[in-house]
Amino acid sequence: MNKFTSSNLITVKRCVSLAAAFVCLSAFPTAAQSYQRVIRVSGSHVASLGAWRIAQSASYAASKRALGKPSREVYGTSSCGKAWWHRLGLTIGYEDFGTQCATHGYVQDIAIRGRIGRNSWKTDRRLRIGDTVSQLRHSYPHARKTGSSYQLYPYWSSIGSGFDSPVVARTSHGRVDTFILWIGGAGE
Repeated sequence: MNKFTSSNLITVKRCVSLAAAFVCLSAFPTAAQSYQRVIRVSGSHVASLGAWRIAQSASYAASKRALGKPSREVYGTSSCGKAWWHRLGLTIGYEDFGTQCATHGYVQDIAIRGRIGRNSWKTDRRLRIGDTVSQLRHSYPHARKTGSSYQLYPYWSSIGSGFDSPVVARTSHGRVDTFILWIGGAGE
C-alpha cells in the first residue's frame, strides 16, 4: 500500500510553502523590531535603548540579556571593560568600582557608529548616523554645539562644566558619525 497519496503530497507542499514564507518574512524587520531600535530619553537620562530599559537596570548583565551575546569582550581596559556588538554597530564601556568587573559591571557609556549603527538605531526624533547637521538642527532645534559635537538634550548640571546631555551626536564633514550615550550606571 502506497502511503504517499495525492492529498498527502498536497499537504506536504503546503507545509513547505508555509515554512518558506515564514523564513522569508522573518528576514525582514517587523514594525515591532524597528520600534525596538530607538534611543529614548527621559529628562536627563537615557531611558531605553531598543528593548533594553536602561532606567530599570544599567547592569552589564542586563545589556547582554537585551542585546544578546557581544561579538567581543575585553576586561581590564582603562575602565573596567568594553564590549562590542558588531551586528548592531555599538560599543559599551562598563565599570565597577568594586572588584567584580566581569560579573557585576555597570554600563557607563555607549557609542553607536558606522553603517551598521545607521541601519540599526535612530533617536526618538528619527535622527540616524549619517544624517546631515541640517537634519540634526531640524530634529533638535535646541541642541547645544560644543566643538564638532551637539548635545541633543542639553540640561544644566552643577557638576562639571555646566551643560550636559545624555546623548551627544558627534559630527564629521557635516554629518552625524557617532552617538555617545552617557549612562553612568556605576554612579560616576
